[in-house]
Amino acid sequence: MLSRMQHAGPALLAAGIAVVFLLAGRCQQPDDAGVGQEADGTLQIGTMEATEPVRRGVTPGDRTLVIDAFRGPVALRAADDPTASLVFTKRGRGGDATTAGSALDAITITESGTADAYTYTVSTGTPDRAAVQVDGTVPPQTPLRVAKDVGPVMIDSLTGPLTVQQDYGPVTIRGAAAETEVTLESGDIRVHFRRLSPQASVTLRTQNGDIDLGLPADASAQLTAETQAGVIRTQGLSFGTQTLASVNAGYRYSAQLGDGETTVDLTTENGTITLRAVPSSPDAAPNPPADPDTLAPARTPVPADSPALDSAQQQPASPDTLSPAPSGPEPADTARTDAADRDPVPPDTSEAPPDTNEAPADTTDG
Repeated sequence: MLSRMQHAGPALLAAGIAVVFLLAGRCQQPDDAGVGQEADGTLQIGTMEATEPVRRGVTPGDRTLVIDAFRGPVALRAADDPTASLVFTKRGRGGDATTAGSALDAITITESGTADAYTYTVSTGTPDRAAVQVDGTVPPQTPLRVAKDVGPVMIDSLTGPLTVQQDYGPVTIRGAAAETEVTLESGDIRVHFRRLSPQASVTLRTQNGDIDLGLPADASAQLTAETQAGVIRTQGLSFGTQTLASVNAGYRYSAQLGDGETTVDLTTENGTITLRAVPSSPDAAPNPPADPDTLAPARTPVPADSPALDSAQQQPASPDTLSPAPSGPEPADTARTDAADRDPVPPDTSEAPPDTNEAPADTTDG
């Protein structure tokens, strides 16, 4: 028996190698969805795209608003309204309208609430063929946490605590005023503070990307910055004590602004760190929500030989597919969830909620 196995060994090994090469060859075959292209030349899987906007709203009160997603841009700004009004634009891609629609239908948006947080969870079984763009307005002082895989994040004029954690994509935050933490695997971080709270801390970390931090000239902070490969710059800020040491192909820097009340920690493995002075701005009233039509996804004509459109608008991919809209949705026709409502909302069924889906009239904000 041993002799037979020894003789059979080379044959079995050869067969195993053949199977490995066969599987590898299959993995390297071109995708049957075809290759789409954005206006800037970015390549996308699939030549067709189906989109569907889904409106949601919640009155977060003192709770943290959480966006837990997989792929796509997030653009949120402050508005003087107790309701957070959001538009989730679901996008599915494929080689034809049917497969694009199937990828769209696989996207789910679920809601859950506790005493401390209200969470929107966006998921799909086909992350390579799908994305969800999140645009909207949020009450100014609402704590916000964004956790996702890929895509740019833009946050404007939110003065509550901010947390952003994702794998890939740039993060831009303007008008911050409270504790802020950004953690990326790859991407640039740009954060500008309208004021720096002495009770807060600021932590900005990326493994591969630049960090640009804007602080008021009168800020009080104890600051550390480190890049393993890159340079550190300061512009317009007057520091007290300073130390600078070389680290690999970069530097480690520590300095104090004013009395050093706030802790600021900046770290990048590969990138430039810039510290700059920005004008301090008073607590101005946020801008009102913009016309919801500005959030409508771009539409392009459907080829004449395409199937008839269904409720999930199916069309060729638009060059503006993943560009964040600059403004938020009209809150009047969102599905509102009162702050006192703690029960999870059933999973989204890919149908936009009717305009009559409003919180009960006798529910009080809690």
